[in-house]
Amino acid sequence: MRNFDANLVAELLKEVTSTFLLLEFQFDSTLYYTDSDVPVFYEDNKYEPLGFNFSDLVYAANMSVDRVTIDIDNVGLWFSATLLGEDVRNKTAILSFGCMGENGIIGVVELFRGFVGDWNISELKARITLVNEFILWKKKTLRICQASCPWTFKDAIYCKYDGSELWCDQSWN
Repeated sequence: MRNFDANLVAELLKEVTSTFLLLEFQFDSTLYYTDSDVPVFYEDNKYEPLGFNFSDLVYAANMSVDRVTIDIDNVGLWFSATLLGEDVRNKTAILSFGCMGENGIIGVVELFRGFVGDWNISELKARITLVNEFILWKKKTLRICQASCPWTFKDAIYCKYDGSELWCDQSWN
């Protein structure tokens, strides 16, 4: 769980006229959305209004997989087309919280950064689960480390030995 200084929050509440969420999907083309009624401009990006909310924000102090579930309005089925039009699994997504004052944005804090781990779509909403990088611990490595060198001697691609020796005993020396 994230803790914020109570004095800082009290000062912010004096200035804040509204709060908003920002959602960034780094798919083949980056998509920017806000839960605000009007577009929000932040860091040279235009966040378009979109109905969404989040739940099940799970943070742990230990080395476990953190996750958040985001529900996105999908009445026109256009977000279904986005999800089905490309492979979005393991693409980066960022969820942020911001405060707006009379003179513009006061501040934005990143709530969660992770990968699209799972998604489920229906006619009314799309549910996306974001997970952090610890999900990659489950991946199997393509090569296993060995006690001796696995490459063919003087192979142009892998070995790259260019000395005068004529043979190799496959040791790392």
